Amino acid sequence: MRNLPARIAALMIWTVVVFVGSTAGFILWMTQALDRQAQDHSLEQIRNARANLLAQARMITLDYAKWEASLAPIAAADVPWIYENIGLSAQAGQAFQMAILWGGHLHADVGWMDDGKAQGRSGLLDPHTLGQVEAGLRRIPLQAYDGVQFFAWDDGTLYVLAASRVESGSGEADPHVKDSDVARIVLGVRLTDEVIDRIGKDYLLSNLNVDKEPAPGRASLPLLGGNGQPLAYLAWDTPQPAP
Repeated sequence: MRNLPARIAALMIWTVVVFVGSTAGFILWMTQALDRQAQDHSLEQIRNARANLLAQARMITLDYAKWEASLAPIAAADVPWIYENIGLSAQAGQAFQMAILWGGHLHADVGWMDDGKAQGRSGLLDPHTLGQVEAGLRRIPLQAYDGVQFFAWDDGTLYVLAASRVESGSGEADPHVKDSDVARIVLGVRLTDEVIDRIGKDYLLSNLNVDKEPAPGRASLPLLGGNGQPLAYLAWDTPQPAP
């Protein structure tokens, strides 16, 4: 009986130790679970942001490519008309900052940017990137209301590019019309720091930026080029909401 108090004390101490250990383990598990949940949520948000960037560029490009009023003048290689109706918009730089057309009766690619130059120029996009656009369009049937969109670097600047054939998009292809007879258009939307900052603020992400390689210790999502390979990454500080 004389050892009973000591045994009770030992049992109480052991109970406290088990309780504290279990509580600490539960808190650690909850912290890790909350962190994983926040990280997964941020990744899904940036996936949505990436999809929105591509979708917006696609929508604008299809509006121009399938615009009924543009079909005849572009088919006739009417460069003054193209400048007044497309090139000037690229110069203004509000919806897009680059516009290039080629193919069909256009003898060479002609394009404009938001750099104040009214004269249409050739070579605004490098041949490799234009080749990726062509490769994507070849997978799309004639007269399809469709196009290609991907990310691309140009002169050290990252763009969202979207391209389509300039045709009605009715789905009813004329068997006498060849793919080489149809002009193409590509529009480029520049991914500026302002655009990236706005995405970060919209989704409450810290230090969202564009990196050419994944940064250790940071969350990231690849931006795919015309060949389907990553050419840059959206990266942000890994969310850790748990204290």
